[in-house]
Amino acid sequence: MIERNVLKRRNPSKQPLLNSDNVSFNMAAATLTRGRIVGIVVAVVVLFVLGFVIGWVSAPSDEDSTIRVSAPSDKNSTCGDQNSTSSEMYDMKYIAKKRKEEMKTKDNFHEKLIGILNADTIGENLRYFSERPHVGGTSRSEVLADEIKRRWEEYKFDKVEKPEYNILLPYVDPDVSNSVQILNSSGNVTFEFSGREKLADPSENDTTMIGPLLGFAKQGSAEGNLLYVNYGRSEDFQVLKQNFSISSCSGYIVIMRFGKIFRGDKVKNAQDCGAVGAILYNDPADYAPEGQDKVYPQYIWLPKTGVQRGSIFGGRGDPLTPGLPSVDGVFRIPEDMANLPKIPATPMPYGDAVEVLKIMEGRDVPESWKGTLNITYKLGDGGLKNNIVKITVNVPNKRQNVYNVIGTIYGKEEPDRWVLIGNHRDAWGFGAVDASSGTSAMMEISRGLGELLKQGWRPRRTIKFCSWGAEEAGLIGSTEWVEQNERALSTKAVTYINVDIAVDGNLTLQLSGSPLLKSPIKKHVKEVTDPHGGNVYNQMVKAKGEFTYKNLGSGSDYASFYQFVGVPSLDMSYAGKVFYPVYHTVHDTYKWLQGLIDPKFEYHLTTARVASKLLMSTADSFVLPLNVTDYGKSLDSSLETLKNNYGAELLKNNVSLVYIDDAIKKFKDEATKFQAEKGTAIDEKDDIKLRALNDRMVNVEKAFITAAGLPNQPITRHVIFAPSVNNKYGSTSFPGISDLVFEGTRLEVHSTVHDLSELNSDNAGEMYDMKYIAKKRKEEMKTKDGFHQKLIEILNADKIGENLRYFSKRPHIGGTPRSKELADEIEKRWREYKFDKVEQPKYNILLPYVDPDVSNSVQILNSRDGRGLMFSGEVSSIIIPGNLADPSENDTTMIAPLLGYAKQGSAEGKLLYVNYGRSEDFQVLKQNFSISNCSGYIVIMRFGKLFRGDMVKNAQDCGAVGAILYNDPADYAPEGQDKVYPQYIWLPKTGVQRGSIFGGTGDPLTPGLPSVDGVFRIPEDKANLPQIPATPMPYGDVVEVLKIMEGRDVPESWKGTLNITYKLGDGGLKNNTVKLTVNVPNKRQDVYNVIGTIYGKEEPDRWVLIGNHRDSCVFGAVDASSGTSAMMEISRGLGELLKQGWRPRRTIKFCSWGAEEAALIGSTEWVEENERALSTKAVTYINVDIAVDGNLALKLAGSPLLKTSITKNVKDVKDPHGGNVYEQIVKAKKEFTYSNLGYGSDYASFYQFVGVPSLDMRYAGKVFYPVYHTVHDTYKWLQGLIDPKFEYHLTTAKVASKILLSTADSFVLPLDVTEYGKSLDSSLEASKKHYGAELEKNNVSLVYIEDAIKKFKDEATKFQAEKGKAIDEKDDIKLRALNDRMVHVEKAFITAAGLPNQPMTRHVIFAPSVNNKYDSTSFPGISDLVFIMEQRKLTRWLMQTTRVVIKSV
Repeated sequence: MIERNVLKRRNPSKQPLLNSDNVSFNMAAATLTRGRIVGIVVAVVVLFVLGFVIGWVSAPSDEDSTIRVSAPSDKNSTCGDQNSTSSEMYDMKYIAKKRKEEMKTKDNFHEKLIGILNADTIGENLRYFSERPHVGGTSRSEVLADEIKRRWEEYKFDKVEKPEYNILLPYVDPDVSNSVQILNSSGNVTFEFSGREKLADPSENDTTMIGPLLGFAKQGSAEGNLLYVNYGRSEDFQVLKQNFSISSCSGYIVIMRFGKIFRGDKVKNAQDCGAVGAILYNDPADYAPEGQDKVYPQYIWLPKTGVQRGSIFGGRGDPLTPGLPSVDGVFRIPEDMANLPKIPATPMPYGDAVEVLKIMEGRDVPESWKGTLNITYKLGDGGLKNNIVKITVNVPNKRQNVYNVIGTIYGKEEPDRWVLIGNHRDAWGFGAVDASSGTSAMMEISRGLGELLKQGWRPRRTIKFCSWGAEEAGLIGSTEWVEQNERALSTKAVTYINVDIAVDGNLTLQLSGSPLLKSPIKKHVKEVTDPHGGNVYNQMVKAKGEFTYKNLGSGSDYASFYQFVGVPSLDMSYAGKVFYPVYHTVHDTYKWLQGLIDPKFEYHLTTARVASKLLMSTADSFVLPLNVTDYGKSLDSSLETLKNNYGAELLKNNVSLVYIDDAIKKFKDEATKFQAEKGTAIDEKDDIKLRALNDRMVNVEKAFITAAGLPNQPITRHVIFAPSVNNKYGSTSFPGISDLVFEGTRLEVHSTVHDLSELNSDNAGEMYDMKYIAKKRKEEMKTKDGFHQKLIEILNADKIGENLRYFSKRPHIGGTPRSKELADEIEKRWREYKFDKVEQPKYNILLPYVDPDVSNSVQILNSRDGRGLMFSGEVSSIIIPGNLADPSENDTTMIAPLLGYAKQGSAEGKLLYVNYGRSEDFQVLKQNFSISNCSGYIVIMRFGKLFRGDMVKNAQDCGAVGAILYNDPADYAPEGQDKVYPQYIWLPKTGVQRGSIFGGTGDPLTPGLPSVDGVFRIPEDKANLPQIPATPMPYGDVVEVLKIMEGRDVPESWKGTLNITYKLGDGGLKNNTVKLTVNVPNKRQDVYNVIGTIYGKEEPDRWVLIGNHRDSCVFGAVDASSGTSAMMEISRGLGELLKQGWRPRRTIKFCSWGAEEAALIGSTEWVEENERALSTKAVTYINVDIAVDGNLALKLAGSPLLKTSITKNVKDVKDPHGGNVYEQIVKAKKEFTYSNLGYGSDYASFYQFVGVPSLDMRYAGKVFYPVYHTVHDTYKWLQGLIDPKFEYHLTTAKVASKILLSTADSFVLPLDVTEYGKSLDSSLEASKKHYGAELEKNNVSLVYIEDAIKKFKDEATKFQAEKGKAIDEKDDIKLRALNDRMVHVEKAFITAAGLPNQPMTRHVIFAPSVNNKYDSTSFPGISDLVFIMEQRKLTRWLMQTTRVVIKSV
């Protein structure tokens, strides 16, 4: 537990969101941004409508049927938590007629558990777990982790694991402490607090006890005068400004008392005010209110020597990996970029703080600021009686390993639905209360369940016990685990129960949680006896005057579950009148807790029993005990609070809450209807409806999660209940609104609208009930097949040609007005076709700012006058590339050739020729020519073989000052430079390829996050952008620079076909130099996708997607208007089918992506924004980037799961050459070819980031089209030389339509898992061939991965047989399960941390190499590590890959 306000229980739930003691916060002084507030209000309005709609109307989500009949008998089962595992592959069987008997049996087990739980055993646990200090990251904390693991294995849990994370922590050395000194005017120390507490009891004497600290405070010293600022709240600093005219704390060390808000927010406020340091102390007014003589060990209160410790890091999780799990290979930001405190800060006991407070002079502080020390509290603005104060922080930060322990009891009927209970194991000292009391209670519950398992009980749903590490440093253990398992939790987690502190007082139980859990917990506290007599509910009412149930803030391990993923959560503890005073001090011991609070551990037992009741009812009930109507009531009261606090200010700024009022009313109405439906629809025979109802209730909470996070809180994503930016512990209703009102500054509007409206309308379209009508399947499929054939007949080559002429008429670079015009046209057409929903999500991204009037240049400069600038008084050659080959290419919006994201500026030097710029070419440079450093050189390379960005990166890594890329005629005009466009397909000498050289995907400033308003953006200079100028040239001009190069001859294989002698360039340039200048800056611009949706009738929550990018580098007839034209014709055809009564089984989404050419940006941003939905709903993504670039044969690349299906489909479509498409492929390639996917188009994020089975197709020629990304990629080139009648376009469209409709309409998805086994086999053979000898030389064995693949193939064969038998026309659940299991084979190969050195690439089987973003590499993590030969990492990665393969079965 990080901290709670000591006094908050004296006045529960009555503190205003903006609390000020002596000042009425002047909101008029702040300038509210109306637009911003309106944006938030609108977003929340939409949320209310969708919040219930999401939960109420959505069909069973994600892995609804990926479940089993019985629990695993082997605790060493290879079941995995993040994927559909073998332990969860048993079929789901709801035995309706036995429900009542089964529930009665379960209830008996539940009562047995209450009887088993034992107070004495809890006491023994507490004595053991609090025996010694156990700070997170220390050996003692790991000893306790091992003990917990041992016990859970002893209790016969099905699986116990100990995940490890390497995180940044304060490095706590018991022999090192901070200090606070008073220095006189001579610099002599007159007083010192040396950072040690005096012990109040012998039990506190331990050599491993650390000194007081504020974790993550800046290491070093600060000295100056003191300034007293009460509790250090925002309103206290406002008083400082308004009442004392002090707006800057420059030169001051700010001293503040603990309490009211999170200690980290206090230090942050002081830092923002300009303070050089901070001191925090516990004033006796808060921590010893009965008097300084009535303290521990005789009383509960804090003695004057006691010092509170704690973290002041304002985030959650590892500071170096925000939003990502801190596992091996994850990207870590530099420590100086982490959001850590920037000033030294330390705590003091009040017995020592009085020494510095009493020398403070200046004005008296307000009455409400005064504590109860025997001093006059002064502001400090009058100095320190000729003294100064010096604080020294000696605690550095250091990366250390921490461990969680996760114990799993698999559910019998619904193992893919998880009920979790957790507590953190670490403490800042002995931690008897925080959090060994919770550990002791949780361990007793786990022992009780172990006893039940022996007696034959097994839960309906899976139960996970969680012991978290390093909570005290920043909720780190739980946050890292949630980040690592986010996808699984977002689909599987039902409830998280947090028992951080089981007992810190003996007045009454205190509860906080999701409104969904209020009714069940209220029921359970009436069922448990209270130590005071009566039941727990009675005691709560007696102590507080009413039953109290608060909203959740962010003070414990529930935060990431609730605020990040949206898992309904609950926190509980048996509490006193105030929060316990010895919190985080050396006195938090077994003796304090047992001696003064709970001698018989009866309060511990009470908390354990209540937690057990909720745990078992949630894990075992047929219908989850969640109540959506309570959410409506909570929204009502929260809105009233919002109006009371901010209503006048909002009204003054013409911001109305009327819509939010209406939305809440609708929410409540729908909730009432749902409860009625819930009561009547639970038919004992209707298993699908029962499953759907449960999922819909859970998803109410998850609907309130916004991917972009709250304003200024990107990893806090719950828009209804979350902490304020001003206090991480308190819960605020509508935090986005309250924070923006409080902030009152003109910032960008935080928008959740895209994410939320997506969810809202999608689920509105998902209001069709899931109805598998078994007896009509054959007839329905026959009807569907008829519609499919109609579509093939509707598709028209001439229409495609008209589309192509329109879409390629003018240049349409991403971010330009023309690209937006085309987006609007697509939206208009899809609306005309009566699609159910059409939207244009917008992203603000960093793009090369392309100005048609600006171009790059390459110059040859002579050496006259030694200045290298002139030759005969002028530049000898100024090359301005890009002459036109046809009048159709003349357009004023045409941009000059560029390499997008190249560093702006100039580079000058000699040239060095390095072939294609591949890693192996630079290796030849080193081995054959002894050149390992390209310093001073501009490297010149020819396009081809690999991604152009990798070429520039290789040159940059070699030390080059710049790079030039050109198209050599050997590759782009192999028939001769006289046989080129416009008469032939080949590239003329004036043609220049353009393209991005950014090595990532998506917006460079928001890796892994969608570029929506309010998202965190890294500075451009920290983005992974090229660091050298680079530009392209046509071969007609590049010959001028190549022919003056001198030095050694290049290898034969490096030579092109220009009429020159290809030289290395190490001999100079005949007394010249070359200067290249890049004039293209980067600038944030808006880009747009267009998403058109046709909702599925039976399975609207399963999506089949088809996409193409709309933008181009120039006219883009081939790339990608050919694909746009084909896709638009398919969409027109489906519009015709809709008129005729067809509707797909599954939802179809058409996607027109923006800014693909810059870095797959439109698709990547959308995938990042919708990652959670895609990971559960997406079935297939079909990519038609280029429909046609040649006329030889169709070219296919995709997931092995789709190979069988596409093989069938190409046999069904006629080919323009005669016969069918399959036959033409075999004729052209000598065999049917189907490649793995690399990273070269919009499928990348779907496949590599989320694991959606994907396919890419195009009708291709013998070589990739030579005018790629040049001005010549026009309608005339494509229609005139490749596809005059658009019959190849039509062929691609027909094949795409076949796979689209077969996937969208089939009862059983046309996926084949056995093909994956074959692909894994051949891929491993390829790896052995390439790297076997190197691996063997380094003692790295592939035997385990061979065994894993064999198991995969065996299981795949069994599955196919099961699939054949299990498709019973009456068994809808089994049908649903089979489909989901097939799709999740692909998703099982996604690893959250990403590949080694490629965090955004997460597919461990098929992905690009770090050396070429375009190629697909099998087992890319292995191949990349072999390339750099990091043996330790390689061995670890091999094991991880092996585990992934096993888990995918």
